[in-house]
Formats: sequence, structure tokens, C-alpha cells
Amino acid sequence: MITKKIVKLSPDMNVETINKQNVREFRPVHFGPLPTSEETETEITPQEARRQRAREERATRRGRTPTDQPPEQPQSSPNRSQRQTARAERDNRNRGKRLTPAERRQARAERRSRRGRGASPAESRTEAKKEQVAERTSNASLDVIESLLQILLSEVAHHRNQCNDTRLFRIYEKRVLGRIGNACETLKELPNTVDAQLQWVQQHLLPILNNFAQYYSKICKNLQAQTDKSYRQELEQWLFKDISDQCRQLGWFEIQQVYPYREKYDAKYHKQSRLVKVEKTLHDFVLEIRQIGTMDPESADLVQPAQIVVGVAIS
Repeated sequence: MITKKIVKLSPDMNVETINKQNVREFRPVHFGPLPTSEETETEITPQEARRQRAREERATRRGRTPTDQPPEQPQSSPNRSQRQTARAERDNRNRGKRLTPAERRQARAERRSRRGRGASPAESRTEAKKEQVAERTSNASLDVIESLLQILLSEVAHHRNQCNDTRLFRIYEKRVLGRIGNACETLKELPNTVDAQLQWVQQHLLPILNNFAQYYSKICKNLQAQTDKSYRQELEQWLFKDISDQCRQLGWFEIQQVYPYREKYDAKYHKQSRLVKVEKTLHDFVLEIRQIGTMDPESADLVQPAQIVVGVAIS
């Protein structure tokens, strides 16, 4: 009967067991003195002999004897050392600096161009979308946006008469009307590129729209107890219809429609920025638009929900 495990003595007289994991570490069991390490190293298996002959034949074909040492390889090529140096300099330069999304995209594009690769699928979709926006911009002139902003300047007297709050209208003049002049001048000199247009929207148009939405929210609060709602409807027409439709035609965005004191808070469509103590009748209602919400101009999907102030009744 053959036992499943074979026990033998190691040179230091410790009992060791041969199993599947360490079977190659032991020689076949035999009687007599154990072979020394030198004798073990001198013995060559047929497989090792074939490998040694193959190495000698390759060395002979390369023009050197088997005993010659192969030439030392350089540690790194000049191009590799240059890349390592450039990477170290870039890391030191960007350490502690937070890159913007546009800078990160530009860095990825530069790395891909150095490697000889094309644009990624996401970058290809972005470029295609920019081309579509450029085509729409060429059809729909930016002069309409400028004319819509100029309407607010031309109707200053009308807005002053409709607004019963002097302090509120002074804030409206400073934060909305005061920005329109610079925005229109920049728009006239704007290059016909998508990046320049999006930068203008971020720096000039969105601050005007956000402050206008805050002014509209305060008007909704002041007209809550009044019967005449015509002025509120004028502001809604300009914000949610006129300027929103033109931005959608240009391929920028579409403004999310939010109605303070008439619409309740919904976590799916609104982003809560602050809570205000109110009466029970206004519990969980939208009180103010702090920042407008934007939607996709093609699919009308919500891209960025509006930031709002919510009323809470505390008993």
C-alpha cells in the first residue's frame, strides 16, 4: 500500500512532509547520506542542457562566445528622461493648484496629441455638439440677445413705477441694469466661436439672469396680496419666454420655469439653498429663486436645478 504522504529528514534533522505544493523542493527518497548543495548544482537535467545549448547557439550567431557578457543597456533613453523631467516639472508647477474642467480637458487633449492618438468618444461628442451650436449661432443672430437686454434699459421708468419698493428697485438697477452695458459691448466684439460664446454666457449673461430672477421673486412676494398681477406676468414673459427661447435657439440652454409663492418644493427639480420660517399656509412653498435652473436645449432634460429658498412652518 502506497501512503499518501512521504516523510523524510532534512539536513538539519527536521521532519518535513512532501506534498503537492513543495514536491519540487525535494529529491526522491533514498537511503544513505543526503547529497550536498554543490552536488545538486552540478547535476543538469536534460531540459536545462537543451536550454544551455540553445543559448550557446544564439550567442554564436550574434558573434560572441557564450562566456561573454551581454552589453549593458542604458538605464533610460533620452526621450524617456525628457518625459520624466517634463512630468516632474509639471507636477511641481501644478502642486496645490486646482485645475478647472476646461484646463483638464485641454491637458488631456495635449497628452493625446503627443502620444499620436485621436480624440476620445466623449471628446468627439463634445466637438460635434460644438459644431451644432456653431451652426445654430450662424442662423440665429446674437443681436436678438442684445436687443432683449436693451429692452430692460429702455423700460427703466416703467419698472420704477411698477415696483413699490424703492430699496428693491435700487438693487435691481445696480445688479441687473448696471451689468447690461458692459455685457452688450462685450457681445458686439465677441468672436464667432463656441468657446467665446460660452465664456460670455458664464461671465455676463448668467449673473444678469440670476439677479433678475431674484428681483422677480421679490415682486411675487410684494404682489401676493394684490389683485393686479400684470407686472409679474411681464417679468415671467421676459425671463421664461423671450430670453429662454432665444438661448434655446442658439443651443445654449433653456431656463427652468419656477414660480415663487405658487409652486411647492420638489427635491427632483429644485435644489434647496436656505430655509425660512413662514406661516402654515406657505409651508414647503418656493419663496425665492437664488439661481436659475437650466435645461438641455434639445431634449429639455434638467441639467442644473434651480437653487431656491423654501418656507418652513414651525409650530
